[in-house]
Amino acid sequence: MPVGLYEPRWFMHTYHMDPGEAVKAALEMRAKVIIPQQWGVFDLTDEPMDLPPRDYRKAAQAAGLGEQEAALVRHGETWYFPSRNNPKPRILKQPGRGD
Repeated sequence: MPVGLYEPRWFMHTYHMDPGEAVKAALEMRAKVIIPQQWGVFDLTDEPMDLPPRDYRKAAQAAGLGEQEAALVRHGETWYFPSRNNPKPRILKQPGRGD
């Protein structure tokens, strides 16, 4: 779900969802997993580049979603969906990031 480029709301609400709206839309679609996108790449709007993932995490937690349902996949990371061999979804960290 797109979670970036949303401030100022009076102008951007027509074009982009904010993180809370993205979580709400995913829940309405009955998504099993939400993965945020379109954040932290281009500084085009008024919100700080690191605000969308923080707002997304808050919105997901407020909706009762954990990391398994509302992953926060950062730039350069890979999300692996559950399979028979790996029943838990997981994130592969980008080599050399140290976090």
